[in-house]
Amino acid sequence: MSTKHGSLSPQALKRLQGGELILNGYDNEDIVVIVGVSVRAVNKWRKKLKEHNDDLCCLVRKTGSGRTPILNDEQKQQLKDSIVGGAVNVGYADERWTSKIVADFIKKKFDVELAPRSVRRLLPTLGLSP
Repeated sequence: MSTKHGSLSPQALKRLQGGELILNGYDNEDIVVIVGVSVRAVNKWRKKLKEHNDDLCCLVRKTGSGRTPILNDEQKQQLKDSIVGGAVNVGYADERWTSKIVADFIKKKFDVELAPRSVRRLLPTLGLSP
């Protein structure tokens, strides 16, 4: 299912399908079988719908779950620009970027500590290779 904000996750689709079934009078056991979720999940949906006057929108998450990104989009772009511009241009002795040097640069530039392992996971998201 697509919305103006993009596609819904499979979990969101299940919540909405379950919510519709709840509003149409299905019992928990039927919803569990149809949607493929636990009774606990259905009970949570029922409670949430009741709290929000049967508004299905309450079953769609408004914000992403998980950890807040360490660097914002602007900082990531600055990091990418600095890496592409060369290590010497930002004060290092030679042009060779390593994950340790990138981690050191991030600490100096943004006051954010990242382990070299985290840097190796971050670089591909910027279109760079580790």
